[in-house]
Amino acid sequence: MTWARAFVQGRRGLTLVAGAIVVTCVLFGQLARVLNGNIGYADSRSCDSWYFLGLQFDFKMLYDTHLFYQPVRFPALLPWLYLGPSISYGVLNAAKFLTYFTLTCAGFMWFSTRLYGIRVAILATVIFCCSTSFLGVLSHDYLTGAGLAWISLFLGATVEAARSRHIVPWSVASGFLFGLCIYTHLPTILFVWAIPLLFFALRPQDASHIAVRVAIYALGALAGFASVSIVLGLYNKSLGGRFYYLGQQIRVARTYVATGGGGSNFPWRGESIVAIIFTMFVGSGLLLAQVLWGEVLRRRRKQERLAQSDVLYPALVCFVTSAFVLAYQASGRFILDANVYGPWIYPVLFAGVGAILSQVVALRAMSWRTLAGVVVVILGVFLVAATTTRTPASDHSLFNAMLVSGLAFLVVFFLLGRTRWGVVGLIPLTCLMVFSFPTTYGSSPWYVGQGSQSKDMTLEAVKALKIYNSLNTGERPAFWVGASELEVISVPRSLMYCSNFAGSFPSTSVGKVGFEPAFLPLTASALEGHKFLVVVATGSGLGQTAATALRGLGIRSTILGEWPIGSGNLMTSMAVLRIESPKP
Repeated sequence: MTWARAFVQGRRGLTLVAGAIVVTCVLFGQLARVLNGNIGYADSRSCDSWYFLGLQFDFKMLYDTHLFYQPVRFPALLPWLYLGPSISYGVLNAAKFLTYFTLTCAGFMWFSTRLYGIRVAILATVIFCCSTSFLGVLSHDYLTGAGLAWISLFLGATVEAARSRHIVPWSVASGFLFGLCIYTHLPTILFVWAIPLLFFALRPQDASHIAVRVAIYALGALAGFASVSIVLGLYNKSLGGRFYYLGQQIRVARTYVATGGGGSNFPWRGESIVAIIFTMFVGSGLLLAQVLWGEVLRRRRKQERLAQSDVLYPALVCFVTSAFVLAYQASGRFILDANVYGPWIYPVLFAGVGAILSQVVALRAMSWRTLAGVVVVILGVFLVAATTTRTPASDHSLFNAMLVSGLAFLVVFFLLGRTRWGVVGLIPLTCLMVFSFPTTYGSSPWYVGQGSQSKDMTLEAVKALKIYNSLNTGERPAFWVGASELEVISVPRSLMYCSNFAGSFPSTSVGKVGFEPAFLPLTASALEGHKFLVVVATGSGLGQTAATALRGLGIRSTILGEWPIGSGNLMTSMAVLRIESPKP
């Protein structure tokens, strides 16, 4: 027995190695950000990512409008809504990225080690957490990064409840983390509903008490969910809201389920996540068939069947979740469109990847020196991917390459997994993730020209928000922007406007250039109920131009100020006007 093997077989050594891998992955993420400075910034095409940027800078003003339910998604907003106004955005952005990266990586490493052993856990964690797919999740301000962190920790707590002697606290923790998933965003339940099945991956000595342990787990999880519900309900009440506040989100979700939610036109060959889901749907199904064949037809002994639970239940969770998601999307309902919710399936998919890798005999016998070399090579390849840009025209070819890589991964592992050549399957698995650039949410850092645009749009919006907040208006303003330039829309969207604002400055009618046709004309009725108007456009003299246009609509105004807010190559300015009264 070598010193390395002896060290890792000890509990302390195992913990140190697992912690070292988490630190390695986190350092990889930071290096990727240094080499590709656009990673971690909001996507330029969506509305929702900008909403959550704005909530970090004047949460109370947006909360008090009571027009939206985005401000009550507290598990994704805390503590950022308190830190946002008091620290620089660069620090805030880095802190969020680091926090969600670390929690997700730690949770994934945790449950993978418990189920598959340290070697497989290292490979599965590196391949997931250092991929552009995961970096893309953290490259916008939507809720997805927070959701991934809670899901990964939920997986860990569930497996720990199954394996630990301290079932009660881990059961409560499981329910608490499940609650964080639900209260982050209700659709998360579509990706986590099968995770409690992992509780049946018990230790052999606990199998005779399974009914008692299941009852304890259920009660503990219920207590954990109730506790997070009470805490968040009381917090919402302290803000002036109701104790129970999930009702509106449930009604919206029911409407989407009933109407299909617009998912019927889903571009199956346009979303990179589809190839990964399909690969693991097939792979986990084949693994389940393989395990059940051995258990049912070969009549394995009880101890052998229990040993297979480490593989059986993760594969089952991966298979049923993938099947549900694919069927749900195929029915015409919204779940994978624009990659809004889709990445929440990643921890479950890669639990399935870990289950497949755990069946490769050569991996279990791999020396630590060889394993370290494999990890270094994978990290090097992933670093190249993290710093490589592409054009949208290449997405079709990349999708085909992903399908080929996924098929090759399955063929190699299921045909050669019991031989010393099984480790070759790491090559197509790595290729699968290298080709899996994000294609919608979080994709901007890897599209030619879009990454810097998104970063500059984000910094532009932050400047605008801080300037407006410094005026202490306490009012959500109306907007008039020059949407012939896409970049200006980040400012109104950060105050939770999507398209319901005037967009053809300096024209008061709807223009035809750029994004202008997507927005409203400037009219007196569009300004009704607002005391302030914010104008955002390229150039200067915005305030005087706006005041003249308002007089033409019969509205008097006062210019409070005009400021340059552009970042990088953006030459954007912002003017704020107080709407006085209609012209006599």
